[in-house]
Amino acid sequence: MDPKIAELGIDDKFYARAYKLHVLGFHEGILDSSDVEEELKKAEEYIKTLEALISSTSTSKGAH
Repeated sequence: MDPKIAELGIDDKFYARAYKLHVLGFHEGILDSSDVEEELKKAEEYIKTLEALISSTSTSKGAH
């Protein structure tokens, strides 16, 4: 794995959101609305990080 990608903690962030939203929120129903809102904000930041990563990767590949 590219060290820059590893530094972003993409795997950890993905699994944290999946666990909290899917397992705790959907299956166990133990998240209240403020917890869900906080997790969705974190998910949005995660998506922005991925979009920036994809954009920078696409740009650098096009430069070769």
